Amino acid sequence: DVLYAGFARFYRVKVPLPGDLVVWRGHVGIVIKPSRHTFFCSLSSCPDTENYNSPYWKRRGQLRFYRYIK
Repeated sequence: DVLYAGFARFYRVKVPLPGDLVVWRGHVGIVIKPSRHTFFCSLSSCPDTENYNSPYWKRRGQLRFYRYIK
């Protein structure tokens, strides 16, 4: 929840790039291919890629994208 609210050096962006974070309350993933809405996720015993526009992730609530800037 701390990152969802914003954290030093992580800036909220509207249009994600590969490597940005996709954040919901209680979960964080890494954007892989924004054109396909895919991100790296580790929910079960096997990490995999997911679509952040899928019904499952839409039920998790509003997503936010963050980019680390030095």
